[in-house]
Amino acid sequence: MSSSSPWDRLSNPSTQTDLSIIRVDNEHRWDLYWARSQDHRLLIARLKGRVSVPSKLPRFKGVWLSVDTSATGIVRSLMLELLDDQAEDIFRLLCQDIIEATRRAHSEQELVQEMVARTWMWHRFLQKGKSGLLTSEEQRGLIGELTILKQVCIPVYGKPFAVEGWTGAVGTARDFEFGATCLEVKARRAPALPFVEINSEFQLDPDGLDALFLYVIDVTASSDATGLTLNSIIEFLRDELTVEGEALELLDERLMAAGYRLTDDYSEWHWAIGESQAFQVTEDFPSIRHSSLFSGVSNVEYRLSLQQCQPFEVMQSRVETLLGETKHG
Repeated sequence: MSSSSPWDRLSNPSTQTDLSIIRVDNEHRWDLYWARSQDHRLLIARLKGRVSVPSKLPRFKGVWLSVDTSATGIVRSLMLELLDDQAEDIFRLLCQDIIEATRRAHSEQELVQEMVARTWMWHRFLQKGKSGLLTSEEQRGLIGELTILKQVCIPVYGKPFAVEGWTGAVGTARDFEFGATCLEVKARRAPALPFVEINSEFQLDPDGLDALFLYVIDVTASSDATGLTLNSIIEFLRDELTVEGEALELLDERLMAAGYRLTDDYSEWHWAIGESQAFQVTEDFPSIRHSSLFSGVSNVEYRLSLQQCQPFEVMQSRVETLLGETKHG
């Protein structure tokens, strides 16, 4: 281990269940600690209030983000743990990134969001190919989400709250979460494609929600060199948010968490954005629910027939009305 490692200052605990800890920085407003167990090194954020944590958290290259909860299910801490010493250099850089990024968090909920977002950002950067760029399918999905952000969420919720609600990039079950009102977005390659891929049993599970909508949007590759690129779409959206300082900063953080860097060049890929359909996910909607699975079954992926969804299609005006009714809920 490098002599500059912060964990060198910690003694090795005497038992498997003990931790040695030291506060990261006395000037940091939040309770962040370097910690060491007999086998692993950690960065721990201790929490005093109630917070919401995404159900899916990143794990990669010997790094694991997890939660510690009380007997009543209240999250007491968020723990970033190094499981493989070979990844220590990356782990240390990630920890330092999180420490600096969380200095500007205004609440424990923002602290959690920043910690999760930064870990997802590193996860996606490390998982990308040699080019360091998003694949064409990842670009398609991101374009779909940004289109719905611009066309649906911002008009209803306003720019800052709409961007804050774009949480899929940081690992939440759905792409947009506004309290108990959620939207899931699926970008498909061609209008003729009769299905969409659902990635978990939570994405289209309406249990406990006031409203849940599935948006299916056509995003197809274009041979027109003057067509849209991921760069041009993001540049346009960032220009729209220029006067909204915090919203623009949050958008950039969400984009980084999704694996996009402002310096990336996507000029080789051109896209055409087509029509979108909205479906209201009710109790009768054809989807797999978490509550219907046998114990031990999770991370379910399946194809959903769009033909079977037709009875649940709603006009965008109806979606906007329902979103507007719940935005202060």
